[in-house]
Amino acid sequence: MDAHERGDALAGPLAELRALLADAARSLQHAGARSELRADLVRGPALLGRRARLVRRGRIWRLGVVLLAPSGEVFAGGTVVTGAPLGHPNFRSAIALERRELQVAARRGRIPPDEVVTVGARPVALDPAAFAADPGPFVVTGDGLGVRWSPAADPVAAGPYLAERVALLLDPPEGA
Repeated sequence: MDAHERGDALAGPLAELRALLADAARSLQHAGARSELRADLVRGPALLGRRARLVRRGRIWRLGVVLLAPSGEVFAGGTVVTGAPLGHPNFRSAIALERRELQVAARRGRIPPDEVVTVGARPVALDPAAFAADPGPFVVTGDGLGVRWSPAADPVAAGPYLAERVALLLDPPEGA
């Protein structure tokens, strides 16, 4: 199957996925569901005294591994941090050091302490050619599109996955 045939085969499933995502965004927006800030790390020229900071890029809803913007745009990946006050640095791992640096950058970017921020999420294009190159958390299955919520997990059908995640965000379990 050449690239043109793959694109034709993806057109229908991608249209269905776009409709599912648009419905999810409308439901979440209408309900005033809790969202997170999406930001990127921007490094300034050190010689000019400009240090790294987080720059706000918009709001997203975290639907498991799918990050959904109110516009229907989809993102994947990223690192989750807060703008919380920094405690004593206790660098026991590279990950802890990276998170601390992102927290410092969040404070420089004037991110409120109680704000949950996803840093560095990458967009997932929903046109056939770009999707074929990088589908993000989505996978093509025999039944359409699925979501791979873990690298080792079998894909789950996209429709039920998104419906379950929207329901959990609108009515989270007690203590969540």
